[in-house]
Amino acid sequence: MLNRTVISCSCACSLLAGSLALSTATVSLASKPISNVEGPVPPALNAPQPAPTDGPVVQLALLLDTSNSMDGLIDQARAQLWSVVNEMSAMQQDCEPVQLQVALFQYGNDGLEGADGYIELRTPFTTDLDIISEQLFALRTNGGSEFCGQVIQQAADGLGWIEPNNDPAAPTITRMIVIAGNEPFTQGATPYQSAIPSATNRGIAVHTVFCGPRAEGIATFWQDGATLGEGRYCAIDHNKSVVEIETPFDKVIGKLNVDLNATYIRFGDKGREYLNRQIAQDSVNYDSATRLGASRANAKASGLYNNRIWDLVDASADDEFDLDGIEKESLPEHLQGLTSEELQEVIDAASANRKRIQAEIKRNYTERMRFIAEHQGEQKTEGTLEAVLLDAISKAMTSEGSSDSESDDR
Repeated sequence: MLNRTVISCSCACSLLAGSLALSTATVSLASKPISNVEGPVPPALNAPQPAPTDGPVVQLALLLDTSNSMDGLIDQARAQLWSVVNEMSAMQQDCEPVQLQVALFQYGNDGLEGADGYIELRTPFTTDLDIISEQLFALRTNGGSEFCGQVIQQAADGLGWIEPNNDPAAPTITRMIVIAGNEPFTQGATPYQSAIPSATNRGIAVHTVFCGPRAEGIATFWQDGATLGEGRYCAIDHNKSVVEIETPFDKVIGKLNVDLNATYIRFGDKGREYLNRQIAQDSVNYDSATRLGASRANAKASGLYNNRIWDLVDASADDEFDLDGIEKESLPEHLQGLTSEELQEVIDAASANRKRIQAEIKRNYTERMRFIAEHQGEQKTEGTLEAVLLDAISKAMTSEGSSDSESDDR
């Protein structure tokens, strides 16, 4: 069953809220170096493709303006990747968990090729959360010329969207484009009026997020884009920041995250590369803000964080996985001489340890969020993406989702 706007009424709007929600910490994430990464990070055009699933799927294409004024927007996207995962990890349909697939475009950056419309695909649809995080932290602002219609057209035509299944008993497939920026929606040679129907005619909703005053977004046709796209229009203060709150659980979660990493057993010709990426993304998230690291650790404790293409524990959970078929030379050196039976014992022990650690992370993260709620005091979040889109969720649940969010009166 195809669902353009919501999963079971609220899930897609919840995803939209999470995908770019909550303002940045007082430290600018854009100023932080990418730990353990030397030089520019290239696009991950060969990111692992999502595994086939019989369960519900959310396909989210993020189109982010990376022109000079958009550092705050990029910070929010980085910060909220893990919030999306944490929210979606509890979503199910007929006891089947939701699979999250994310694709990422950047546009409006003068460092990109003008012949391509200053647009770049950073990663096609993938469920690899470390790659998505790496690509978000690789974004740098520069320029530019923001061609909304052209990037929407590229996303609608160029990504591997799942085709609709009209069987009412089929799992829900929610497909959406979320475009965020702050320049007129009309820029460029490709009119949004012709680009957006390329999406909606295939059941793909287009949501628009204007970074600036609400009235300005309306005047520059961002609201009209959402109306045409059968999506939602939101206006946010993308530069608003909140105070980082330290909790007694931060160091505990950090230690548990290190213990969790020790349960991963790399294999395959790219196993070492993927393991190094996992460690690097832990580092860059924690270096940026403690709350990012803690939120990422909690996401790693969920079923949405799955590394079956390079980790023996996750791979062994697949009934079709053949342990005898792996190349022993690709394993860590201390495991290469083990028989398959001995290796399976190591995997089973690591799996049991991982489940225990994940449960501890979840428990401590829950306590962390309770502590923050009790000590946040009068800190307000009005005007942030979180406040605007959570209001949009409640309206969607009661009115089946209008194309405009009225929660921001600016």
